[in-house]
Amino acid sequence: MSAPKISGSKRTLTASIVLNAVAHGLGGIAAAQHLSNADLGGVLNKTDDTAGNYRNGNSEMGVVALSLAIKEWGPAFGDQALAPTGYRLCPISVEQTEVAVIARETGAFLAELLTYFADGSLNHQEMLALAKTVRPLMPMLQSLLAQADAIEGV
Repeated sequence: MSAPKISGSKRTLTASIVLNAVAHGLGGIAAAQHLSNADLGGVLNKTDDTAGNYRNGNSEMGVVALSLAIKEWGPAFGDQALAPTGYRLCPISVEQTEVAVIARETGAFLAELLTYFADGSLNHQEMLALAKTVRPLMPMLQSLLAQADAIEGV
Protein backbone atom coordinates (compact mmCIF):
# COMPACT_ATOMS: atom_id res chain seq x y z
CA MET A 1 0.00 0.00 0.00
CA SER A 2 1.45 3.37 -0.97
CA ALA A 3 1.34 6.47 1.19
CA PRO A 4 -1.27 9.10 0.30
CA LYS A 5 0.04 11.99 -1.71
CA ILE A 6 -0.38 15.50 -0.44
CA SER A 7 -0.72 17.96 -3.24
CA GLY A 8 -2.40 21.17 -4.31
CA SER A 9 -5.95 21.62 -5.44
CA LYS A 10 -7.35 19.23 -8.01
CA ARG A 11 -9.98 21.75 -9.09
CA THR A 12 -10.63 22.06 -12.77
CA LEU A 13 -10.08 25.61 -13.91
CA THR A 14 -11.46 26.40 -17.33
CA ALA A 15 -11.91 29.67 -19.18
CA SER A 16 -15.68 29.48 -18.77
CA ILE A 17 -15.38 29.00 -15.00
CA VAL A 18 -13.12 32.06 -14.73
CA LEU A 19 -15.32 34.17 -17.03
CA ASN A 20 -18.40 33.22 -15.01
CA ALA A 21 -16.64 34.11 -11.74
CA VAL A 22 -15.70 37.56 -13.07
CA ALA A 23 -19.22 38.01 -14.40
CA HIS A 24 -20.69 37.00 -11.05
CA GLY A 25 -18.41 39.45 -9.23
CA LEU A 26 -19.23 42.35 -11.55
CA GLY A 27 -22.92 41.48 -11.53
CA GLY A 28 -22.99 41.51 -7.75
CA ILE A 29 -21.20 44.86 -7.60
CA ALA A 30 -23.45 46.36 -10.27
CA ALA A 31 -26.61 45.15 -8.53
CA ALA A 32 -25.52 46.27 -5.06
CA GLN A 33 -24.40 49.71 -6.22
CA HIS A 34 -26.97 50.16 -9.01
CA LEU A 35 -24.25 50.53 -11.65
CA SER A 36 -24.80 50.47 -15.39
CA ASN A 37 -22.39 48.98 -17.90
CA ALA A 38 -21.23 52.54 -18.60
CA ASP A 39 -20.49 53.01 -14.88
CA LEU A 40 -18.52 49.75 -14.80
CA GLY A 41 -16.70 50.74 -17.98
CA GLY A 42 -15.74 54.07 -16.43
CA VAL A 43 -14.01 52.29 -13.55
CA LEU A 44 -12.40 49.69 -15.81
CA ASN A 45 -11.36 52.24 -18.44
CA LYS A 46 -13.40 50.30 -21.01
CA THR A 47 -16.44 50.99 -23.18
CA ASP A 48 -19.86 50.15 -21.83
CA ASP A 49 -20.09 47.34 -24.42
CA THR A 50 -16.84 45.79 -23.17
CA ALA A 51 -17.92 46.15 -19.55
CA GLY A 52 -21.21 44.50 -20.49
CA ASN A 53 -19.33 41.61 -22.08
CA TYR A 54 -17.32 41.17 -18.86
CA ARG A 55 -20.52 41.35 -16.84
CA ASN A 56 -22.14 38.69 -19.01
CA GLY A 57 -19.09 36.42 -19.07
CA ASN A 58 -18.59 36.89 -22.80
CA SER A 59 -15.11 38.45 -22.76
CA GLU A 60 -11.88 37.85 -20.95
CA MET A 61 -10.90 40.72 -18.66
CA GLY A 62 -7.30 41.83 -19.01
CA VAL A 63 -4.98 42.25 -16.08
CA VAL A 64 -5.22 46.06 -16.13
CA ALA A 65 -9.03 46.06 -15.98
CA LEU A 66 -8.93 43.32 -13.33
CA SER A 67 -6.52 45.41 -11.24
CA LEU A 68 -8.71 48.50 -11.60
CA ALA A 69 -11.76 46.50 -10.52
CA ILE A 70 -9.95 45.11 -7.48
CA LYS A 71 -8.66 48.58 -6.57
CA GLU A 72 -12.18 50.03 -6.79
CA TRP A 73 -14.26 47.25 -5.23
CA GLY A 74 -11.69 45.27 -3.21
CA PRO A 75 -12.67 41.85 -1.90
CA ALA A 76 -16.33 42.37 -2.84
CA PHE A 77 -15.24 41.83 -6.44
CA GLY A 78 -11.82 40.26 -6.12
CA ASP A 79 -12.88 37.35 -3.93
CA GLN A 80 -15.59 36.44 -6.43
CA ALA A 81 -13.18 36.67 -9.36
CA LEU A 82 -10.53 34.57 -7.60
CA ALA A 83 -12.93 32.02 -6.08
CA PRO A 84 -12.33 29.34 -8.76
CA THR A 85 -8.62 29.38 -7.94
CA GLY A 86 -9.26 28.76 -4.24
CA TYR A 87 -7.69 32.07 -3.25
CA ARG A 88 -9.01 35.37 -1.96
CA LEU A 89 -7.76 38.91 -1.57
CA CYS A 90 -5.96 39.99 1.54
CA PRO A 91 -5.84 43.79 1.79
CA ILE A 92 -2.66 45.34 3.15
CA SER A 93 -3.22 48.39 5.30
CA VAL A 94 0.21 49.56 6.39
CA GLU A 95 0.41 53.28 5.70
CA GLN A 96 3.55 55.16 4.72
CA THR A 97 3.47 57.06 8.02
CA GLU A 98 3.35 53.76 9.94
CA VAL A 99 6.35 52.48 8.00
CA ALA A 100 8.27 55.67 8.85
CA VAL A 101 7.38 55.31 12.55
CA ILE A 102 8.36 51.62 12.54
CA ALA A 103 11.69 52.42 10.89
CA ARG A 104 12.44 55.34 13.23
CA GLU A 105 11.45 53.51 16.41
CA THR A 106 13.22 50.30 15.39
CA GLY A 107 16.36 52.31 14.71
CA ALA A 108 16.11 53.98 18.12
CA PHE A 109 15.62 50.61 19.80
CA LEU A 110 18.60 49.05 18.02
CA ALA A 111 20.84 52.02 18.84
CA GLU A 112 19.81 51.83 22.50
CA LEU A 113 20.29 48.06 22.55
CA LEU A 114 23.80 48.33 21.09
CA THR A 115 24.71 51.08 23.56
CA TYR A 116 23.49 49.07 26.55
CA PHE A 117 25.02 45.85 25.30
CA ALA A 118 28.44 47.40 24.57
CA ASP A 119 29.79 45.79 27.75
CA GLY A 120 28.47 42.37 26.69
CA SER A 121 25.49 42.17 29.05
CA LEU A 122 22.23 43.84 29.97
CA ASN A 123 21.34 44.70 33.55
CA HIS A 124 17.79 44.98 34.84
CA GLN A 125 17.69 48.79 34.45
CA GLU A 126 18.84 48.56 30.84
CA MET A 127 16.29 45.82 30.15
CA LEU A 128 13.50 48.00 31.57
CA ALA A 129 14.67 50.96 29.48
CA LEU A 130 14.70 48.81 26.34
CA ALA A 131 11.21 47.54 27.09
CA LYS A 132 9.99 51.11 27.47
CA THR A 133 11.48 51.98 24.08
CA VAL A 134 10.13 48.96 22.22
CA ARG A 135 6.67 48.66 23.84
CA PRO A 136 4.98 51.42 21.74
CA LEU A 137 6.36 49.76 18.61
CA MET A 138 4.88 46.33 19.35
CA PRO A 139 1.27 46.96 18.20
CA MET A 140 2.52 48.19 14.83
CA LEU A 141 4.84 45.20 14.46
CA GLN A 142 2.05 42.81 15.50
CA SER A 143 -0.27 44.38 12.92
CA LEU A 144 2.38 44.00 10.23
CA LEU A 145 2.95 40.35 11.22
CA ALA A 146 -0.79 39.63 11.29
CA GLN A 147 -1.14 40.98 7.77
CA ALA A 148 1.84 38.94 6.59
CA ASP A 149 0.33 35.82 8.21
CA ALA A 150 -2.96 36.50 6.44
CA ILE A 151 -1.16 36.76 3.10
CA GLU A 152 0.63 33.46 3.75
CA GLY A 153 -2.58 31.87 5.00
CA VAL A 154 -1.13 31.14 8.43
